[in-house]
Amino acid sequence: MEPEIWPHNCVACNMEIPNPISWSAHKQGKKHVVKEKELARRQAEGKRTCYVTGEVVATPVAELLLREHFESTFGPVEKMICQERFCLVVFESEAVSGACASQKDQEFSGYKIQVKPRIQNFGAVAGGVNNAKTLAIIKQLNSAADLSKQLAIVDMFYGSCQIEMFQKTLESFLERLKLEVDKNINFTADLIGSAKYQLQTPSSDFDINFRVEKVNPFALDEKFVELGRKTVRNEPHNARKDREQTRAVLYITGKIVSLSKAHPISSVHAVIGARKPVIRMNLAGKKLEISIANTAASVNTRFFDTCLKDHLFLHLMKITKFIYSHGELSRAGRFSSYSILIAMYSFLITKKNARPIEHLMDTQEVELEEGLEEDSFCRKQWDYRLPKEVPFQWPAVASKEAAVKLLFELFFEFTQWLGSLKPEIVIDIRSGQNPPVEQFLNSYSLTELDFKVGILNIADPFELEHNTTSHITAKTLHKMSKVFKSFAIKAKMKARSFKKTTLRVTNFIEDQSSSSLLAKDWGVSVLIGFGESGNRLQTGQSGSTTVANVPRAVKMENEYTLNMSLPKKPEFFSFLDKVLRIRIPDKLINSSMEEMEISPKKIRINEEEMSSDSIDSGHESIGESFDCSVEYKLWEGRRSTRRQLEREYKNCAQIDIDAQVSALLLSKQPKKLAEVMSFRLQVTDSGVRLQPEKKSQDFAELFRFLEQAVSKYFLSET
Repeated sequence: MEPEIWPHNCVACNMEIPNPISWSAHKQGKKHVVKEKELARRQAEGKRTCYVTGEVVATPVAELLLREHFESTFGPVEKMICQERFCLVVFESEAVSGACASQKDQEFSGYKIQVKPRIQNFGAVAGGVNNAKTLAIIKQLNSAADLSKQLAIVDMFYGSCQIEMFQKTLESFLERLKLEVDKNINFTADLIGSAKYQLQTPSSDFDINFRVEKVNPFALDEKFVELGRKTVRNEPHNARKDREQTRAVLYITGKIVSLSKAHPISSVHAVIGARKPVIRMNLAGKKLEISIANTAASVNTRFFDTCLKDHLFLHLMKITKFIYSHGELSRAGRFSSYSILIAMYSFLITKKNARPIEHLMDTQEVELEEGLEEDSFCRKQWDYRLPKEVPFQWPAVASKEAAVKLLFELFFEFTQWLGSLKPEIVIDIRSGQNPPVEQFLNSYSLTELDFKVGILNIADPFELEHNTTSHITAKTLHKMSKVFKSFAIKAKMKARSFKKTTLRVTNFIEDQSSSSLLAKDWGVSVLIGFGESGNRLQTGQSGSTTVANVPRAVKMENEYTLNMSLPKKPEFFSFLDKVLRIRIPDKLINSSMEEMEISPKKIRINEEEMSSDSIDSGHESIGESFDCSVEYKLWEGRRSTRRQLEREYKNCAQIDIDAQVSALLLSKQPKKLAEVMSFRLQVTDSGVRLQPEKKSQDFAELFRFLEQAVSKYFLSET
């Protein structure tokens, strides 16, 4: 069947094919033919494979015992792959595999085993970035009337809605904590990072800095210090654990742990070995990171908050962060939001659109906020004065089309510039120069011990000893360079058709708009001040573009809703069963298995040709409610096991790995809930609705895990 939507993603090769002519040539290639056969073989073999766990797997004769059991009970076995904690059994026929998988709990020769069908989620045969889940949004963005409508889709990804929902819980927690520690530690809480300057996304963490005004170290209760010390996961092997602030950090951590009974707090732990100590925790299902006396973070947040009051700069950053996050350029281990902000400002200095910080300090009045004079964690004391305003010099634009075109042109140029940075230079927006490393160190009297030189060097302008990209490795940079290269190719296409070039960039974008946000303007009318006929846009007009609803998680009072597309629900039910071992009705499990007979990556669903009958036939459960329950906390303690499996099985599908992680956790000593947690699951047109029998922190953590799983696996139709 020939594809109807272009560009088309070749699943076997994990390549994007731009048009039918290229597709015709690609199909005849030797590599494609080989990979397509291999993918078909893997998919066919996957349907004949069962996943087996149990004590017998760890025995030296596991393969012999299991083969004898399966062949005598069900039928011939083609091959077996035995690992330390699980075994994959490949039968000669799909019917035999299905018969075996239908009996989940089996027993033979005194051994108990658990059998499940292997999850079918095969991607490309070779590595590379998987763009399959982004193809659905291309059609939606192509249907946008103009570039400004595309900007509206990007812009609606951000907003204060998440902060507003979280604010009351956060304020209540901070007030209670301040009362608890006020006698010994007096602090002021500053919101820092993305949440402060309007770049907060649904997956962003909340960062807070405690500006400590006084500490009485001798009055700190040793009981809470020891309680905080118990939360430390990795004891530092250097002088950082002996810093004078460490005791205060542990004391505050202990106090937070003691508040966990009255507030929805979990996963509290102190990181005293970090360059600047932090306390990490989950508050009401959101990640919260608390810095202690991190003056530089408060200062640089104030500076960029001033920069982002310029609407062109704000929307340029929104576009960049949106595309980079979906191109996997901005995430843990790669560019942080802050390093992208610094790099963007440096790029604009080279374009003469912005001025260096030192120039701003010399030409206008500066201010130094009380309490932000010094940072005790820095090796040197830096200048924390701030300019009152940060002016930008933009080319004149007479229409909204010209404004949006300017934004995308700057984005293309910035990406090319960033991808061409050399390891021997340092980005320094304070002086406005990008000098060689040695010259930079000499200019600020730093040594390589002070400034950690890396494969990329972007200096913090208010803490010049801090390299914001020192964590990026050569291997990671090599992976990122592939994405930069793809953007460079698209930029060269700009001469032919700028509009098409912009649409092609969206291969790295996933639509995050929602019908609940379409009524809001989100400041687009301020940026783009003219309508189609030159009239000013009215509030809400920027959201009039016709884009399909894309999943978002919504939490109501004692009711939790996860939105997802219709074809993704069966996979979600299978995820509940296989990964979290939630007891759900057989009707939902059987439905999910029928839907997953064919890999969702192999079929493109044409929304316009899907009849209502074909949709309803696979989802008779819409509107029904089901009783579900869960016994084990399989959403906790998965990270280290998952990382180990990812290293060992690099070509394994992500959901397969999650299922294997759960099996390994169950084979050890799984965390069991104090009592079985029951809830109601209702299937709706737009997703699923969960309603617990009673509110609990455990259910809040379960919902947060499901939120992340939906955004990772079940967001878009593919």
